[in-house]
Order: sequence, then structure tokens, then C-alpha cells
Amino acid sequence: MTVSYSLSSDRGYKWINCNGVKLKGYFLGQSPEKVASQIASLDNEEQITEFISSLSGCFSIIIDRGDLTLAYVDRVRSIPLFYQNSVAEIIIYDSLSSETVKGKPLDPAKLREFDYSLFISGNSTAVDGIYQIPAGYCLRICGESAELKRYWIFSYSETPVDNEKEAVKYIGEEYGRVFSDIAEYVGDRTVVIPLSGGHDSRLILASLIRSGCKNIITYSYGSSKWKDSPISVQVADYYSVPHYFVPYTKRQKRRFDSLFKESVDYSSNFSSVPVIQELIAIDTLVKQKKIPRDAIFIPGYGGVITGHYIHENYLTGSFTGKSVSDFIVSTFFGKRIGENPDLESSIRIMLNNEYEYKDSDLLSGTQANEIFEKYVFQEEQAKFIANAVRTYEFFGFEWIMPLFDSRILDVWEKMSVNLRFSDAAFKAYEKEFYDSGILKIGFTGSKEIKHFQKKSKATLLTKIKARFRCCFLPRSLHYLYVFFGLPEYYYRLFINRDININRFVVRKLLKTYMELTDR
Repeated sequence: MTVSYSLSSDRGYKWINCNGVKLKGYFLGQSPEKVASQIASLDNEEQITEFISSLSGCFSIIIDRGDLTLAYVDRVRSIPLFYQNSVAEIIIYDSLSSETVKGKPLDPAKLREFDYSLFISGNSTAVDGIYQIPAGYCLRICGESAELKRYWIFSYSETPVDNEKEAVKYIGEEYGRVFSDIAEYVGDRTVVIPLSGGHDSRLILASLIRSGCKNIITYSYGSSKWKDSPISVQVADYYSVPHYFVPYTKRQKRRFDSLFKESVDYSSNFSSVPVIQELIAIDTLVKQKKIPRDAIFIPGYGGVITGHYIHENYLTGSFTGKSVSDFIVSTFFGKRIGENPDLESSIRIMLNNEYEYKDSDLLSGTQANEIFEKYVFQEEQAKFIANAVRTYEFFGFEWIMPLFDSRILDVWEKMSVNLRFSDAAFKAYEKEFYDSGILKIGFTGSKEIKHFQKKSKATLLTKIKARFRCCFLPRSLHYLYVFFGLPEYYYRLFINRDININRFVVRKLLKTYMELTDR
């Protein structure tokens, strides 16, 4: 079987071909050339897989040894790979742009999946006959056969850390090593941090400063009515780093529409709904020359690993496999998926096969939580959250995702469920890591901020206006209004899924797909 390559995505990180190994991405603590050299020196597939699983960074790696080809994506599929398997040839792609899929049929059933979810589950794409390599997987091609082999999945430790003091020490050591390596990797380049009012971006800013990064700028965006905006300004002022706020207004709609179409063609890959919140912000800052062309973006993606998705209902008791499937389907696909029984059935079968459980299985709370978190990292975090870095690449920038580093993932795999529930270990680490001054600045969701939010309760008139807009405004405006300053009640409607914002985004996405592929 012939293996050919279509590796044409040249924004952000570039492909490097060294010692018969193709690499793309970044590696902390060693150069891509050294990684390639080490891979080339390994004798067998088992050694290669073990080495790649241990790497610190975000990457894709393709190894071609004639009779054996191995194509790896990292633990979160940060740099995706796709493949087309015909009778005599396998083609490996690094992107699915409109040019790549021209003339290829789209799969109507997979396109419909977007109406319920932010991504296409499993290894499928919306292009018939083209598949994706899932997070933590390798595509193994040998002779006439091709198969996907998993080499990593988020799993709970059999001997977890359950002592808070020990946990805080362990977290501090590993986070310190990761951020020290990032500071060394970045050198004198400018670091750009999208700074919200939350925990993750603040931790990244503080950790990089403590590790010796000198050139840092931060930014936030959206409506001035958002609660994040004043918090991010206070945090930037505290650390004496420049901060830029980009206000979103309805006047930007025309530019947004143009950027949306272009970014979909680059970032969606017919497998994920693109994360487009930052398009206007980065476009504005680039035009204003606030961001140097060699800058590197470091967002706080991946913070949910500290325990965000551990559910209190699953801390005690026992549960059936079916109840876990029910919970995953309702959480990530919504109640409306019942309108499409064939799709719902295929997702449930995929869950049973991928995470190795049956509907009839009786599971402990820990087992139920673990299955749920496996799905979170394999699907939502990999295909939607980590894929958000395509926005930075779209503008030609490189990026680093510290919280998805293999060493940090290893830390949280080893923590007990009790220490991860409600982010207990992480919050204990924050108290020890930060000085008292920065802790006085509340986080989004803290008691102080919640108290402030309670003052903006919706009136009856606000509710009527919100419903009116949902029914009568042009559909193309709905998504924009969420970012461009509608009353908070309207925003909460979307968050609570009384009105599913994804319906509006998907309509725009599917329309763009049709335009891009001349259908």
C-alpha cells in the first residue's frame, strides 16, 4: 500500500523533515531536530510509542520506515492529522480546507451531528471517506493494513495522591518545571496572554513572570458590561504588564462575517465548530501593531483538568453504564438529539466501544466519573478547546498550551477524586503560590463577583426583549449579539440552553461549508 502526504498547512508552526521523521509543533526541553534524531535511533515501534508518549509539548509526528508508517497526534490532538484510505493508497493530510476536499462528497449524517454538538465524535469527519486521528492515537500503516492504535487516554491512578499537603508540593514542582521550560523556550520573544477574570490565565501570567519571562502583554475583549473586563485590568496592573481591551460592537459585523468564512476554511477541518470569540480582538490588535509578528500566544486552555468535570452525584453510590451514557449524551448533545435516533444510537455504541463498558455494567462513582472525563478529554477538550489555537495560527502566530503539557496531565491523573472535586487541590495550590495582594482580586465566579452579578437581575421587560430578539432578529445576528453586549439575561438563556446558541453558529458554519465547496 502506498502512503502519500498532503502537508500544506504552513501557518504557525512549520513541518520539519529530519532523519526520515516529519514533525510539526513545539517540544519543551529539546529541539525538534533532537527529537527526530532520538526517534530515528529507536529500534522498534514499542520504543517509539513510549518515547512519544513521554514528550513534553504539542505536536504531530510522522515516521516513515518504508514498510511501516506511524502517524502520531499528541494527547490532545493539538495539531490534527487526517487520512483517506483507498484500496491502493493512504493519503495523510494536515488540514481539510475547501481546496483539499473539492470534489469529495460530504456526509449528510455527520453534518447533522453539528446541530447537536461542537464536534464530530470518534474518528469521522464531515467528508465522506476521510477520517481524523483521535487524541492520543497513532495511525499504523503496515503492508496492506491500516489501523488506529491508542497510546494514551486520561485515566485515574490506581494509587492516587490523597494528601493535600503532598498534592500541593507535587503540583508546585511539576508546574514549576513546565513553566521554566516555557520561559527558556520563549527567550526574548513577546508572550501574548488572553487574560480573563478566571483562574487559568492568571496562573499562566504569574507563573511565567516567576519563571523569568520579561516581554509579556495581555488582552481581553467583548462587551464592557462583562464582569471579566475590570478583573483582567486589575490583574495586569498588579503584575505591571501592558493590557489591551478590545470592545466588540455591532459595527464590526461585516468584518466578523469576512473573518468567519476565512477562519472556518482554516480551522474547522470539517470536524469541529471553530472557536471564533477572539477573531475580532486579534485582528484589531494586529492592525494596531500591538502584537509583534514573532509573538507567541499562551492561553489558559485545559484548566478543567483540575476537577471541573467531576460531578458530585457520582462521588458515592453505584451507577449503570447506561446512566453514564445518558449523562454524556445529555451534557454534550442536548435533549434535542432524541430527534435523531440513528445518530444517538451510533454515539452510544461509540461510547461503549471506545471506553470499554456496557450499558448493563454496574459502576462505582469513581468509575462513572472516569468514563465521563475520558470522553471530555478525548472529544470536547481535544476537538473544541485545544482546536481554538487555530485562531492564532490563522493570523500566523505560534502558541503554547501549558495546561495540556504531558507532565501536567500526569499530575492530575495521579490526584484522587476527592482532591480534584471542586478543584480542591488546585485551590490549595493557588493559596500557597500567590501572594496575598493578588488573591484580593476576585476571580470570575468568586463570592465577590457573584454578589456583583446579583445586582443585574433581569426585569420582565428584559425577558420580553430577549425572547423577541430570538424570534425576529436575522439569524446571522444572533451569535454576534452574545458577544456584543446584550443584557445578561439574554446571555444566560444561551448558557442554560433554553436557547441553544450552537444552532445559530452551526447554521452559519454549514452555510459557509456549502459556499466554500461550491455546493
